[in-house]
Amino acid sequence: MRIRPIEVLRSIHRGEQGAALYEYALVFPLLCAVVFVIVAMGWWWWSQSVAAIAIHDGGRDAAAHHGDLALGYETTRNILASHLGRPNAERYEGHFRLWRDGARRSVRGEIRLDHVTMIPFVGAGQLFEVRATTFQRRWDFYGGPPDYWE
Repeated sequence: MRIRPIEVLRSIHRGEQGAALYEYALVFPLLCAVVFVIVAMGWWWWSQSVAAIAIHDGGRDAAAHHGDLALGYETTRNILASHLGRPNAERYEGHFRLWRDGARRSVRGEIRLDHVTMIPFVGAGQLFEVRATTFQRRWDFYGGPPDYWE
């Protein structure tokens, strides 16, 4: 006796195995979307944390070495590259800056990248924006007591 494919499809369609197949077909795309969102949010969170640490440590190194901004930039680049990988760290180039704040005898910095990841079929949006700032007192801030103290 020969089994025809159409009979197999009809039996699956009417039986409980067919119901499970339909349920799986309906739930699988939703499950994939949820996993994708979790991965994308995890990457954004990791990038935000690394960017905040990088700009903070870069500002700290610049402040610790009498406002040496070149050292601060180098530290920031190295931290971004070591934690995010070189290709991802290169995307931050030109999106962070450090500067001396002479009035407050400090070093300030900020990092900002409009989008960390691209979402397929949607593109980049403001959803995954990375922002961080830092304020570090220069280590020679306190020059000792004034001359008029005894």
